[in-house]
Amino acid sequence: MKKIIFGILVFGLINLVANNDVEQKCNDGDPISCRKAADKYYDKQTNPNDPKAYEFYKKGCELNDDNCCLGAGLRAEKNNNIEQAKNYYKKACKLGEPLSCSKLKKLN
Repeated sequence: MKKIIFGILVFGLINLVANNDVEQKCNDGDPISCRKAADKYYDKQTNPNDPKAYEFYKKGCELNDDNCCLGAGLRAEKNNNIEQAKNYYKKACKLGEPLSCSKLKKLN
């Protein structure tokens, strides 16, 4: 039983360090890490509007990650920030993300 508890604690600690590492890499300018950090906070079932997810999607979009721009656009649209959503979709579309192009057409 002690080995199981120890294993769970070690796994949790490794996961915590990895999550912090992803956030730090995002803050250091790695757009893929921004996407991973945003996806960590975004949970469609339990917390679809987590502000941390939106923060990391925006940061990744600033770093020209098309999926982060789409994610930021979806969060903005869900919060009725339509002009902001259009801007994110437009950038994502220019970066080659096809769903954002169709989302942009629907909002125009």
